[in-house]
This record gives sequence, structure tokens and C-alpha cells, in this order.
Amino acid sequence: MTFPKHFLWGSATSSYQVEGAWNEDGKGAHIWDAFCMIPGKIADGSDGTIACDHYHRLEEDVAIMKQIGLKAYRFSICWPRIIPKGVGDVNEAGVKFYDRLINLLLDNGITPFAGLYHWEMPLALEMTWGGWLHKDSPQWYRDYCAVCFDRFGDRVKYWATMNEPHAAAHCGYRWGVHAPGRMADPLRETYLAGYHMLKAHALAADLYHSVYQPKQNGVIGLVTSTHWAEPKTDTGADRGAARRSVEFNYGWYGHPLYYGDYPECMRSLMPADILVPLSADDKAIIKGSADFFGLNFYHTVIAADAAQHLHDGGAFIDEAKIMEYNDLPFPGVVKNGWSFWPPGMERILLWMKDAYPGMPVYITENGISGTVGSFEQAISDDYRVKHYHDYLVNVGSAIDKGVDVRGFFAWTLLDNFEWGMGYTTRFGLTHVDFKTLKRTPKKSARFYTDVIRSNGDVLNR
Repeated sequence: MTFPKHFLWGSATSSYQVEGAWNEDGKGAHIWDAFCMIPGKIADGSDGTIACDHYHRLEEDVAIMKQIGLKAYRFSICWPRIIPKGVGDVNEAGVKFYDRLINLLLDNGITPFAGLYHWEMPLALEMTWGGWLHKDSPQWYRDYCAVCFDRFGDRVKYWATMNEPHAAAHCGYRWGVHAPGRMADPLRETYLAGYHMLKAHALAADLYHSVYQPKQNGVIGLVTSTHWAEPKTDTGADRGAARRSVEFNYGWYGHPLYYGDYPECMRSLMPADILVPLSADDKAIIKGSADFFGLNFYHTVIAADAAQHLHDGGAFIDEAKIMEYNDLPFPGVVKNGWSFWPPGMERILLWMKDAYPGMPVYITENGISGTVGSFEQAISDDYRVKHYHDYLVNVGSAIDKGVDVRGFFAWTLLDNFEWGMGYTTRFGLTHVDFKTLKRTPKKSARFYTDVIRSNGDVLNR
């Protein structure tokens, strides 16, 4: 098992989950600032107004990255920190903050990997125009991205336009568990918002490729997530359901970016008033718009054809005509909200190799959470060490079988605000005491240091 010589070993965060300073230095409000104020939406009633206070602790946090040995850091830029109302005037204080972060990373030999949207639609655009439901939202986003390319692109060589747009659409418009928390017309609004995020990516990528890439020499892609799906039985119907389970997740974005249209199963099963058809103009700008695919991967499910297994305890996914089950009857499964099964990592990577031949892949998130316990329990996270060991072994195996994986980003650098779960669960390589904000690297951070220093060779021992 051999990792490429210049493999990007990194860790990841997102702006609202770590930055804090939610209303400082001219930053505008976004949909999560408002969503967290709604009683009952966050498990512990918390929010990200302070989070890890990363905004005021850049030097300390970059020093932790260097101590761990990170080769790259994936972070996200907060749209209303750059343009407070979403459109219009640029907030120079916000630009200065990300300038400082990028320069600190480079000064410490860490490659910046910048995300342009990690779920922070400016509140002004949401309240006035409906955010991602508005036809002009892709253009708003393109104009914001132009500022980022112009101000940071001389130093940032890796750009990710969107983070998990399918999750933002489903959680924000279908189930109402994430911002903006809508459930007015769930299916139609989910896929309309998803379409606008797809088009927004394409407009931003076209701008980058035509104007900025020739002089800045970077790359741009899109990050989305999926589970892996194993069929419930070996029947053709259940194997087809497992395929649809992945295609309705990753393929929703991967297929248009690679082939120019949605997966055939989505087009055949969903009416045009739900799944917005891609016009010829859409296809022309969307196809080929990604230089790489980012993969956020955590867990595996069992999938079955709904016609055969409708009422037997699974979760019914209506438009995909499948049932999904989170309890895996496999050895080595760790049940922690999701079902963590390391071979799923290799299988999804091999699926991506077959589905999108020649497309480079960065594993932009992978990790495992733990509940809040004592400090001693938190920093002695042997279960996380085992998780990273076993998942990385499967990454290495996929590379040996020809998958072009170019980097791995551990989720996450710091214990942080975990969306609807608040601070009740922790993914970090570094423990954060949210009373004092003291940082303490965990056992998993030391293990990851060994992995990076050996370029993965420690996994062979």
C-alpha cells in the first residue's frame, strides 16, 4: 500500500463551525445565525456565535496544524464576511481576515484549500429574495466568487465551490433540520435549490477557468458527500436500489459535472416539476466544469428496492423508490449515529473510478464523532485512531487499484459547533474546552502525525 509522493495530508473545518466573531468587523448575518435563534432547532440550544473563536486565534490554530504536520488545510470562506448583504460592497475587514489566514498557512508550509460555500447564504438575500430558491442566486454567488478569486487566487491554488449541496438542499428545504429550515413545498423546493446550487457552481467555475486559472494556475472542483450502499439481497432489484442510493446522492452533482446531465435513474423516476431539467445552455456550462471531485465520506447503508421491502423497518426514499437501513450485519461495524464500515471507503472510491474515469479525487472529509465525556476520555480517543487507521488502509487499497486519490482531509481539526447537534458531539483531532477555549491535541492527532510523516507507511506496519 503506497500513497503518492505529493499526497495532500490535511484536515478540514468550516467557517461557522469554528470562527465565531459572528457580528464583528462588518460581517453580515447569514441563515445559520438566524436559524440557531429558533428554539428547539439545535440539540443543546447552542450556536456558533463564539464557536472555537478561530477568528481571534489564528496563530494558535495554525501552530496546532504545524505541530500535527498538516500539509494542507481545508477551510471555508464566509460569504457575508466578504460581502455583508450578499451583493454589493466588499467588507475589507473580512478580506483582511482571510488574507491573514492564507498567509499564515503559507508561512508555515501548509497549502490552503479554500471552500466558497459551506451553507452560509447571506440572510439579506434569504429574507428578501428566498436565497437559493431565486433564479438570480447563481449570479449572486458568481459575483461573490469573483471577489474571492481576485483577492485570494494569487495564493490559493485549490478551490471548492460548494460543500455538500445535496445535503444543504435536503436538510434545509425538505426536512427543515438545517438552515433555512423550510418545509413549505419540500420536494419541489429541495430540487429547485439543488438546481440553483449546481448552476452556481458552473457559473463560478466558468469564470475561474476563463479569467483566473490562466494566470493563477489553480484548480477548482465541487465537494459533495455520499454514503456507500450495499444491497439487502443479491437480487437484481436490490442491487439496482443500492446503485440508485449512491446516484441520488453523489451522482446528483457528479453526473452533470462529468456527463452533462443527471443520472438516468433520477431523470426516469422524477417528474420535471420536481427535478429541474437541464437545458442545453445549462449542460454546456455544467459539463466539464470540475477539475477534481471532492468526496466527503463517513458511513455505509443497506439499500433495497421499495417494491419488495416497503414496510419492513427501513427508511423509505420516495423519489428513488428505495428503502435504506442503517444497521449493517457486517463484522467490524461501529454504530455511532451512522454505521461506520471501513470497506465502504474502498468501495465508494472504486465506484467513483468506474463512474467518472480519469477524474482526480480528494477525500475532503472523513472522521468519527464521540459524545461529550471527561477530558481524559476525550483525549484518549483510541476509537478514532482505529477509525482513521482502518479507513486509510482502505484508501490506500483503492489507490493501489488505480483510483486517482490525491489527498485526505481529516474531519476535523478542532472540536466545534456540529450544526443541529450543537456541542453534544465531537469530531476533532484537537480537544476544545468550550469554557476556556483551551486546545489540547488528542491521541488521534499524534497518530495522524505519524501517518503524515511516513506518508502512510505506518499503516503497513
